[in-house]
Amino acid sequence: MSLGMIFGAGSTCGGLKLSRIVTLYKAVVWHLQQIFLKPDEQIKYKLDGQEVTEIEAHRQIRTATVLATLWLGFLGVGVLLLLQVVEAQYTVPDVILESASAMGTSGLSVGITNPNLHWIGKLILILFMWMGRVEIIPVMVLFAFVFRPLQQIIRIKKSR
Repeated sequence: MSLGMIFGAGSTCGGLKLSRIVTLYKAVVWHLQQIFLKPDEQIKYKLDGQEVTEIEAHRQIRTATVLATLWLGFLGVGVLLLLQVVEAQYTVPDVILESASAMGTSGLSVGITNPNLHWIGKLILILFMWMGRVEIIPVMVLFAFVFRPLQQIIRIKKSR
């Protein structure tokens, strides 16, 4: 269940999206093909049924890799933080499912999301739901924009 929510289960909801997972899979296949490639052979890069240039294929791979890394990184950090605030009855797989559900915007729950959850846990899950809905990159851009003036204030105080 958790993997389905992480991958996005083929829907338009959150998750890594199956197209990105397929791109990462193809990247592995292309890499293995390059290892066994004869000097006079070239790889044909196909994404979404269309042949693309090597540069475009590498751009798609880079994008999918960055998003997958960010997605899984945020998920991992969120799981570790949630483990600190959830009730003792919930196991690590429960917390992973709840976190993946929030980031995947699927709405499944094992009961962790409830009115009695510590405010930090609620905040984490709210952020996950928001990131799952609007994507991670726009959220990071917004936070960078909001916190940039704060960085300048800190730099001014350090220089004094």
